[in-house]
Amino acid sequence: MKKTCLFLLIVLSGASHLSAQDFLVTKSRDTLNCTLGKLNNGVYPITFMFNDTLMSGTISQDSVMFVRKNFFRSLHDNRLRPWYPYIDVDIDIGTAHHIGVFQYDDEYSVGKSKTKARTGVYAGAELTYWISKRVGYGLKYNIRHYDFGKCEDALNPNKPVTRHGTLTEQFVGPMILFRFFESNRKNNVYFSFAPGFTWLALKDVPITIADYGTSTRRFSELHANTVGGSVALGYNYRLSRHVSAHLKMSYMIGYPRFVRIFSIENYTIDKTNLPNLAKYGNNINSLNLALGITFHK
Repeated sequence: MKKTCLFLLIVLSGASHLSAQDFLVTKSRDTLNCTLGKLNNGVYPITFMFNDTLMSGTISQDSVMFVRKNFFRSLHDNRLRPWYPYIDVDIDIGTAHHIGVFQYDDEYSVGKSKTKARTGVYAGAELTYWISKRVGYGLKYNIRHYDFGKCEDALNPNKPVTRHGTLTEQFVGPMILFRFFESNRKNNVYFSFAPGFTWLALKDVPITIADYGTSTRRFSELHANTVGGSVALGYNYRLSRHVSAHLKMSYMIGYPRFVRIFSIENYTIDKTNLPNLAKYGNNINSLNLALGITFHK
């Protein structure tokens, strides 16, 4: 979750520098593309471009005839700001349902079935810059966390140790989006595709170890990573000019090519007799459903 918070902080700070600018008309009919500050003692602080130089000063309230906020795209661009939002920051949370078998021990018998797909928690964030009313590019991040129930090892058969095994999967990558507005120009349906990098951590789960002619199970932590992908379909419902609520369904896909042993408790790995890890972490596929908030700029 710390990585998620850091990602959101970078997203929000980056979006704050991409704001539209104001249109000002004076009583003498002069016009100006500027950033108009808050009125204080009858004067406005003002920032504008003059001969490619950023200038600042003040203007009297009595000299101003008309102000239209967020009228231009920027101080350097006199094109009108589009009617549609061109920067979106999405934050959502929901459920993730792992697709297919994800087993880690043939003799697993405590808690949930080893062949049963699991449902866990999903959280994600996205930053999108729209180059038109229908096409945008961005960055996507999400994390999915699953609880495997109780896991039992056999290090001490007379007094087995029980823990809760967990699986955590993360994804980050660029994305392309397509959106389609309703006739009211407020709500929209969108579709996205994101290739990227995904990694997983399987913690506190027992794997079978051939140890001096006998098989025992030891608690372990396994890591894997691979190139993956995500497709998503969502609906944005506008609540105000700068905020929307959204419902999103997405599908994550990826097949790790290898799994690395991160740690095995009370066991020194014998390189001539490594455990078979082919069945561990065989996919990161999941179907996700989430609700969230979209901030527009």
